[in-house]
Amino acid sequence: MRPETWHEHVLHRDGVLDLIDGAAHTKEIDWTKPAHEALRAAMAAVRVTDPGPNSDVPPFAADVPDAVIGRLVELRPLVESW
Repeated sequence: MRPETWHEHVLHRDGVLDLIDGAAHTKEIDWTKPAHEALRAAMAAVRVTDPGPNSDVPPFAADVPDAVIGRLVELRPLVESW
């Protein structure tokens, strides 16, 4: 629930701000997730009108995950095992 400028500062500090196409900060809009309006605001921020399309990044067939979990409770033991 921090203002947009705070988030942008952190993203800039961490060197990833240029990787973000757009953002809809809940502090800056009248809705929060999972409200449809909040998701529409996020779509508008990245200039998308159809929620179905995904990224233009092509799949990489050789990409194999290091691990797969089915439930969040499995995450901590997995990370600790690394």
